[in-house]
Amino acid sequence: MVFPGAAFGQQGGFGAGIGFGEALWTPENGAEGSEPERARRADPLARSLDEISEPSMGPPSLFYRVRAGTDYAMHAGFSDRGNNGSITFVRARAGVDVIKPFEDRSSLTVGFNTEISFYDWTDNSAFFGTSSPAFDRVHIYNLSATYAKPLDADWTVFGGARVRSAFQDGARFGDTLAYGGLLGASYRVNDDFRVGFGFAGTTRLENTGWIVPIVTVDWQIDDRWRLRNDTGFGFTLSYDVDAQLKLLGAIGFERREFRLDDNEALPRGVVRDTSIPAGLGVDWTSENRKFEVRALAGIMAYQEYRFFDRNGNFAEKSDTKITPVFRLEVGYNF
Repeated sequence: MVFPGAAFGQQGGFGAGIGFGEALWTPENGAEGSEPERARRADPLARSLDEISEPSMGPPSLFYRVRAGTDYAMHAGFSDRGNNGSITFVRARAGVDVIKPFEDRSSLTVGFNTEISFYDWTDNSAFFGTSSPAFDRVHIYNLSATYAKPLDADWTVFGGARVRSAFQDGARFGDTLAYGGLLGASYRVNDDFRVGFGFAGTTRLENTGWIVPIVTVDWQIDDRWRLRNDTGFGFTLSYDVDAQLKLLGAIGFERREFRLDDNEALPRGVVRDTSIPAGLGVDWTSENRKFEVRALAGIMAYQEYRFFDRNGNFAEKSDTKITPVFRLEVGYNF
């Protein structure tokens, strides 16, 4: 289950970087009654808000989550350019969340995460006819804060803010910043079903900002099957093999926007990378519920690159062909 702050703080947009459907850890991963477990259950999307903390025990202390991961997408040709050019990327990311639950069962989550992407082009002239690639190494940094407050046993409200910097090596830092906000509520229909709704908005580089509605669902279908779209972007269907192992099927939506440097292809321009990954995988959790691993293999079902010049004017776009993609994530909670 995702704290709103966790989903809100991802790299490419709201939910991006969780593109296979959900965050790495879930509320049930903590030991019953432990401080990490009570902190997880401060999640406004948790199945039972009554279980967040026991009044006689007082509020839990700070809870920390650290995580890291990597993605690899094999050579993908551009579907609208014949056999001219292809692109491969490798991504590495890391982050930390600090969660503070309070006596009234509210919680504050502050998160920082970073991602670096390495793009490799087989034909640089496929875009703009230049000898240098349109972009190569891209950095994204996110700082976010989200506050969630239960109103009663069924309703929870939450809101947050975020600042993001995304850029190719050499870009001017002042031209890389974007700001966003999140506001919404969740409702516990019953012990097995919770729905959330709200709005997320963000500024964009060299373009008008946008606001999108978010609808989240957490449905415990039976003792083993569960369907979730905790971030509002993408779905994950999981099956509990046992207490430590889950099988997953997932599809997600990811969006990244970043500033280019002064290269000859599109100096100080902007790239928007939109993709839909889908895959199958496994989640494994250690016996003490602190260490977690997720591995997925699948396809990049859709990917589009849009290019804009430094004034926000549309320059070019291209879609890639379907290509294999792999993801590995690890996390530790304490």
